[in-house]
Amino acid sequence: SLQVAQLDSIALNGQKTFDNEMSLLRQGNVDSTKVLYFNGFETSATEGSFAGSGAFAGTLGDWSHPLSEKLRNGMPGDSCELLFWVKGYEKDLFARSIFEFVQKDGEQVVEYKYDQLQHFYSGFKDDWMRIRIPFVLKSENDLVMLAIRNPDLKSYPLVLDEIIIRKQP
Repeated sequence: SLQVAQLDSIALNGQKTFDNEMSLLRQGNVDSTKVLYFNGFETSATEGSFAGSGAFAGTLGDWSHPLSEKLRNGMPGDSCELLFWVKGYEKDLFARSIFEFVQKDGEQVVEYKYDQLQHFYSGFKDDWMRIRIPFVLKSENDLVMLAIRNPDLKSYPLVLDEIIIRKQP
């Protein structure tokens, strides 16, 4: 079994790796063969963003659509992941918010996921929860879409930041 000091070291190394990755993305120093899409929402000024000065903002009562992007630089069969941060996971029922992930090749839906955020979390930082949704490219220009809602939290804000779509390391 691992001792607390070892677990702390593993967590700290993971945080350093993440911080380095995000620093490179924000500076524009990214390998476009591995990172297929990044949006830090810097043109959408939002108080309390995860990083930078912007974030996607909406309300959870209705479907919010933070992503609709045709991917480039990928090949059919590439294992990928959609990563993003959402704020407020400590609010009761927030982690049960529903996401709808749709992947299309032309007009044909080739992947569909409808699930709760809590089943796809990969990390926490302060009051932010990182979500990781794995998928496999079906064509060289798949359209990837994401929608989120929670009818039980009708007027609660959705704040989402740092969307990354990348080939799995």
